[in-house]
Amino acid sequence: MTLFEVKQISVKYGSIPALTSISITCGFGEIVVILGPNGAGKSTLLKGIMGLVPVSEGEIWHKGERIDRLPVYQIARRGISLVPEGRRPFSNMSVIENLFVGGFQRPKEKIESELVETVQVYFPRLMERKKQIAGTLSGGEQQMLVIARALMSGAELILLDEPSLGLSPIMIREIIEVVLRLNREKKVSIIMVEQNAHLGLQLANSAYVLEGGRIVLEGVSSELLKSEKIIQAYIGIDTRKNKDNS
Repeated sequence: MTLFEVKQISVKYGSIPALTSISITCGFGEIVVILGPNGAGKSTLLKGIMGLVPVSEGEIWHKGERIDRLPVYQIARRGISLVPEGRRPFSNMSVIENLFVGGFQRPKEKIESELVETVQVYFPRLMERKKQIAGTLSGGEQQMLVIARALMSGAELILLDEPSLGLSPIMIREIIEVVLRLNREKKVSIIMVEQNAHLGLQLANSAYVLEGGRIVLEGVSSELLKSEKIIQAYIGIDTRKNKDNS
């Protein structure tokens, strides 16, 4: 059984199509990356999965059960959590308060266990700053906080929207290392939107490329890394020119 499957979904904003007949799958313990230019519909896809925008056509399945008709809180209870673009912690609340909000649907003992087993292990810097107001953290620390907050719900599938956006190369490396550890050690599955195609393809098992709200390319990430179309359009290297000059 596949962990998660999107089957031919479409999303409209009014009469304007944002996504058309999108199908993706994510297996247990997999990382899937969604690539494409600005305005391609990548963030809309994650919002549609989470129930934040209505799906006009198609179906979404999780562990063999259809979920596209469920309200957001029921989707979250199933272990699916969205980390939105632009970080968005609760800026006027402390780090620990943000974390408790992430686990608000769970019993107190589960929240406290998650703090020890997940946040302390994978995000020790957050525990050192647990009383600090979230809005005063650095951009990288805020990104760590929103990922940790998503995990506090007990999520086994994380929807990550542009985790590297606006961060320094050093901080991107740190965030990515944590994401990979969570995937390897806690078996957290990840569907990730990433503007940096080279980075996304290096991390993921499989990839989908969106343009104009449609999937125009999909496959195993290691193979797509070799695709001249991907390299020229999203990584910015013209391999044919390099060959001509060699």
